[in-house]
Amino acid sequence: METKNQIITAAYEMFQERGYDNVTVNDICQRCNITKPTFYRYIESKDQLLAYFYENIAAEITEQFMKMLAADNYWEQFCMGFDTILQHSRRFGADLYSHLFISNLREPKGTFDFDDMLTQAMTSVLSKAQQHGQVRNGNDPGELYMACANMCFGYGILWCLNRGKNDLLRDFRIALENVCDVEEAYRMERLQSI
Repeated sequence: METKNQIITAAYEMFQERGYDNVTVNDICQRCNITKPTFYRYIESKDQLLAYFYENIAAEITEQFMKMLAADNYWEQFCMGFDTILQHSRRFGADLYSHLFISNLREPKGTFDFDDMLTQAMTSVLSKAQQHGQVRNGNDPGELYMACANMCFGYGILWCLNRGKNDLLRDFRIALENVCDVEEAYRMERLQSI
């Protein structure tokens, strides 16, 4: 397991330094002082490395969940779930995030599958935000959450196409507020001006 973690860590550092396309399996092997057969004993492909980097997002969201529950209102709790995902994507970087999408288009790896526990939690929080008038869109909370989650992926793709030059979190938050028809007092721009 130590060798596998060493490969993943080295690859991530090299991808961040040079870009995904400029790093080969041989480069990773040299950095780790291992052979190619050793690499392939632990890692199926260079593309698979991307999935490993993104896997820890579920753990991160679970850690953030307690902070989410401590937020002042249900709308903020709902937004914090998406903020965690988007902040992780931003740390990942537009280049690697683009390649993660491409990798999943070539062969679905389940990277972007919806986690049942997260879906239930986010749907519950959204339902409470609706009940308290923070979200005025009265559509089914499960369907509304799925629309928002898919919109999150769409904004991630747009961010990749713009090479990370737009403000991913801000742009998505504004769209989220509009789709959910958020009460004015809870909108991001209103909160920032207080």
